[in-house]
Formats: sequence, C-alpha cells, structure tokens
Amino acid sequence: MAALKDSGILAPSVEPLCWLSVTGLLTAYRRGETDPVAVTSALLARIERLNPTLSAFESVFAEPALVAARASAERWARVAQSDDSGVRPLEGVPVAIKDLLTTVEGPTSAGTDFLAGYLSRKDAAVVRRLRDAGAIILGKTAMTEGAFAQHHPARITPVNPWAPDRSPGVSSSGSAVAVAAGLCPIALGTDTGGSIRFPCGNNRLVGLKPTVATFDEGGCFPLSSGLDHIGPIVRSVQDLEVAMLAMGWNPKPVSVTSGRVAVDRKQLSQRCDPKIRSLLEVNLEGLERLGYQLVDYDLEAVQWPLAMGWLDRVGVSALREHQKFHVRHAKQYGPAFSWLLEHGERVTTDRLRELEHMSAAWSRELDHLLSGVDALVCPVSAYPNPPLGNSGAPPSPEAIANSVYYTAPFNFSGHPALTLPMGFVDGAPSGFQLIGQSHNEAGLIALGQRIQEAQPWSDHPTEFE
Repeated sequence: MAALKDSGILAPSVEPLCWLSVTGLLTAYRRGETDPVAVTSALLARIERLNPTLSAFESVFAEPALVAARASAERWARVAQSDDSGVRPLEGVPVAIKDLLTTVEGPTSAGTDFLAGYLSRKDAAVVRRLRDAGAIILGKTAMTEGAFAQHHPARITPVNPWAPDRSPGVSSSGSAVAVAAGLCPIALGTDTGGSIRFPCGNNRLVGLKPTVATFDEGGCFPLSSGLDHIGPIVRSVQDLEVAMLAMGWNPKPVSVTSGRVAVDRKQLSQRCDPKIRSLLEVNLEGLERLGYQLVDYDLEAVQWPLAMGWLDRVGVSALREHQKFHVRHAKQYGPAFSWLLEHGERVTTDRLRELEHMSAAWSRELDHLLSGVDALVCPVSAYPNPPLGNSGAPPSPEAIANSVYYTAPFNFSGHPALTLPMGFVDGAPSGFQLIGQSHNEAGLIALGQRIQEAQPWSDHPTEFE
C-alpha cells in the first residue's frame, strides 16, 4: 500500500478523490475508475465544507467548473471507446489560480480592496495555456495584498492546515493551503521574493520557481517586473513536469549530472536557527546516502547585500505599478503595502543602479558555481514558521532582508528553485530548496524525484481529512 500511495497512482476506492495527485487522477481517468465530473463535484463539495474555515479560496467558479468537467468527461469517454491514447496533458484536472492572474469567470483583485470587482475580458496567458491543456479552473485563491508581505486588513488570512496557529506563508498563501488541504491537486502561485517557496515550505508541499520569464506573464498583476516568477504548487514532485508542460514549458536537455551538490555551511552556522540547521543537516545526510558529494561554498559576500536591496527594488517597482491606482484609492490600501510604496519613494536612481551591478555579479557567480554541481541546497527560511500575528513584514529593511535571505537573491539572479518538504520544527512544516542552472528545471525535477522516492512524504493534515 505504501509503495502505491507514494507513486501517486491509486484507485479512488483506495485513496479519496481529494488526495489523488495530478498523475494519479489522469491514470484513474484512463482506467475508467472515476471521471472529471465526480472529481470536480467532490472537490467543490470539499471547498464548500472547508473553505469557511480555511479561507483558501477568494472565489469559486462552481458552475463553469462543472460545465467544463462534463465536457471533459465526454472526451474521456470517447478516448475509452476508441482506445485513443491522445488526450490533452491536464484533461479533467481541477486547478486553482492565484488571484493576481486574470480569469474570465470572475474578478481578479490581487489581494487588494480597490480591485475587488475587477473582471478581465480574457484569461492570463498561463491560465489560457492550462485551459487549452484540459484543466478545469476551480476558482481564485487568496493572497497577500499586491503579492507583498501581509494580507489586506479586510481579508481573512488563510489557515495553515498543518499548523492552524502558524503562518500559511506569503504571498501565495491560498494556493498552498488549497493544495495542502486537498481542495485541489495543483494551484498556480507567483514568486517575487519567496512567494511560492514560503507557502510550500510552511504547508509541506512541492513548488517550483522556474527560471525567470519561463512563462508569458500577460494578465499577471505585477509586483516587480524582472523579479516575478509564475510557477506550480503541488503535493508530489512527479506532478511538476506534467504541470510545467501544460503551462507552456519548453524543457532543455538535462546536463550531465556531476553527483555533487553545494551548500554554504558557514551561513547555516551563522544565520540559521539551530532547529532549522539540524533539520537541513538530516536532509543533507539523505543526499549523501543517495551518493551525492557535498561541496562547501561561501555565498555570503553577495547574498546579504542583495537581500538588503530587495525591498528597495520592489518598493520602486510597486510604486511604478500602483501609481495610477494609489492616486484614487490611497485610503483603501493596507498598512504594509502603503509602507512599501512610501519606501519606494525614498530609493534613489544610484541605489537601483548599484543593485543592477550587484545582481549581475551574483548571477555570474551562481552560473560559475552551478556549472560544477547539480544544485545548491539551502533552507527556504532561516527561521521556524512564525506564529500568526508575528508574520508579515516588520517595518525595518534589516528584518525583511533576514526573512528573504534565502529566497530573494535567487529572484535577482532568475535561477530556478525547487522547494521540497524538509520536516517539522516545533510541530510545523519547514522546507528546503534546490537551486539549479538557468533553464535546468528538468534537472531539478529529476533530483527532487530521487529525493522523494528515498524519503517520501505521503501523509496529509489529519485535522482536515
């Protein structure tokens, strides 16, 4: 049973529909064990029951989803009758969309108050890709205001199903909670300074921040152009390739593996909470058991200045993107985002130019390092998942730099980052990252699959079964 469960391929009679993986669903459809109507209906019923508690979804598109599910079920029936193996990559798979990607079914608010009624006439480019691949759009997931650090005061913060008293992570909070709680098998997130990686780490999930500009960002409300990345959030590494291909990924051939991974142990000893450091060491030992050699590498000289500069870069970008809105809706902004815009007004052109030079140097250093190893390994966060009330952006650049130390620098460089579950600290999940060569998502997925096969994480949060 364990081997079957870990493979993600289980009949609905054995594994409830809500916990089937993307690949598990597609296999069950092909075998005729269930169909998209049954799955979509089950998920919608689960959302109706649990979302009042979890607040993962901002809006649910029940009727359009059922219409799409019925059409998909008919297509699967034709496939079964003709024994035709040619089906679309995500045929009948329900997907949730972060609420800063436009959808024709309902509004896109980007976590703000003033955009609550904004309805686009067309899907975001990546949403259209998913729909063309056969995905069923369930609804829009909650997020922090403008994809920054805190949820708008008028919105309810999604509840972490693993640890309800802890942060769900920012900013793709609703997407991660929805996947973790079995409300959908896949959700889209975005990442400007860790917004896929934090929620995945906090909710015991798998997430991929692809190489920058992997996907068309049309229809995605920006926080900081050039730092923003769109990526999938799932429960299993094996689902990433299916999701990425459906989103329009054009994979590059995997480079020859070196059997080496890099780690900055000096950072771990100086910057990480001892519990995080100990947990990462356990996972590093797991890599050694898989035959990987650990290579020490010191990244501190460039990583900290970029972490310090992230707020400056994002503040200026956000100010530019929100200028036309802020004039009319200033009083509708929450305190954290208002503070970000005020910070952006103080950043000089010289400071931005300095950040550009540092970012270029950092990218070159990473390219050199990653040319000789399969991945750079580091935690998602140096600290355990904070209790609710202490999460979000504290009003000091140093505190923010500490919070994004292991994430934001890889937005500056644009390198892909795969987040995997690392274990539990003080009863709450934590995650670690594999950073890879630019456009080598396939290599990261292959490495992540090896890790999951050796150390599977197939359990689910029991409180929301």
